[in-house]
Amino acid sequence: KVFSLHFLPELIHRPGGLSLDIEYLRPFGHHGPNFPHRIPANAIDGTIVFDRLRRIHEELGARGDHWALAARTYLADLLLEIARHYGRSGDISHERNDRMLDVQRLSKVFKLINENCSEPVSTRQLSSLAHMSPGYFSRFFKEVTGITPTNYVMRARVDRATRFLLNTAMSITEIAYASGFGSASYFDRVFKEVKGTTPHDFRRQTGA
Repeated sequence: KVFSLHFLPELIHRPGGLSLDIEYLRPFGHHGPNFPHRIPANAIDGTIVFDRLRRIHEELGARGDHWALAARTYLADLLLEIARHYGRSGDISHERNDRMLDVQRLSKVFKLINENCSEPVSTRQLSSLAHMSPGYFSRFFKEVTGITPTNYVMRARVDRATRFLLNTAMSITEIAYASGFGSASYFDRVFKEVKGTTPHDFRRQTGA
């Protein structure tokens, strides 16, 4: 039997967030030919693995109170076991690697986007903040984050909209404009691309 668990890295750590969270994902950032991507079955406590997989499956199915937080917590438990395994085996250096330095180079960019994502943000403005040319900045940003600056801004806006959906009684149209989207229809399309559901269905499913 094979159990496959797929998740977006930003569920655990979004560039510009807490640096400690990136430790959960460190094993996934190693692509060298000698790095062992397979872990022997007896190297990790199988009881913990199957228990956390079961709990994640149950939370996603039931979608009760705080289901998203619970699923993330159980996922973090799994990633902690993986990180500990590689820490014991010595396959991962605990020294600050190049990726961490790259993330730090973009710290001001992440801060600006996260705090002002509802306002117009241009690549030229962001590249100037990072002291890079627009072309080099776009390539560098995608290498570090895995997505383009434009997509990162869109996801930041969706995150902002999600908080509005969960914590306010604002209408979908009001949330769209408050989150930086030019129209409710565009907001609806982008939100569905990122979350897999429309803003209306998300609010209904979460009981917000």
